Amino acid sequence: MPSHFNICLSMRKLIIAFSFVMAPALVFAALDANIKESRKRYFGTAFDADTINDEAVTAVVKAEMGQITSENSAKWENIEPSQGNFNYDQFDTIVRFAQMNGQIVRGHTLVWHAQLPQWVQDINDADTLTTVIQTHITMIMTRYYGQIYGWDVCNEVLDDESGGLRDSVFSRLLNDTFIDIAFNAARAADPSAKLYINDYNIDYAGTKLNA
Repeated sequence: MPSHFNICLSMRKLIIAFSFVMAPALVFAALDANIKESRKRYFGTAFDADTINDEAVTAVVKAEMGQITSENSAKWENIEPSQGNFNYDQFDTIVRFAQMNGQIVRGHTLVWHAQLPQWVQDINDADTLTTVIQTHITMIMTRYYGQIYGWDVCNEVLDDESGGLRDSVFSRLLNDTFIDIAFNAARAADPSAKLYINDYNIDYAGTKLNA
C-alpha cells in the first residue's frame, strides 16, 4: 500500500505536469489574442466626415480598422480655404470618431499640388510661399499635437513621366527645398509624430522608383 508521502509526491508530480501542459496553452492563447488585437493597428482606410452617417460603412470601419486616414478633410482647400482662415470642423469630426473607437489617425496631407486653394497657387514670391507653408503646417499640427500618430507632410511630389519633381507652385518657386521647409516645420510642431512623403506607383520598376 503506498505511503502518505508517496501519494503526496505523486499528486505534486501530477500538478506540476498539469501546470507544464496548461501554462504554454494559456500563454499562447494570450499571445494569439494580443496578435489579433494588434495586427489591425495599422490596417486602415481612408475615411471622412461625410461618410460617418453611412451606417454600413461606419460599422465596418469600427469593427475592422485600426487606423483612419483623413481622405479630404485635412487637405489645404478644406482646412485653410483662405489665408489665415482655418476650418477644422471636418477633421475634428474624424479625430473624435477615431478616439471614441480606439483607432489611430494618419493626417493627410499638408503640402500637395492638388486640392490647393487659388490664393496659394497665385503666390509668386519664394519668401512668401515659405512663410505660408510654415504657418499652415504649424497651425494644423500644433492644434492636433499628440493626437495624430503620423502625417503625410508632402504628397505626390514626383512626376509620373520623368520621376523628377512634379510641376507645382512649390517646385516652381522653391525647387526641392519646399520639402525640407515642410518637414522642418512639421518636426518642430510635433516632434513625436511620424512624418512621411506619400506617393504612388513606387512599388515596381519605373521612373519614380529610380528617382
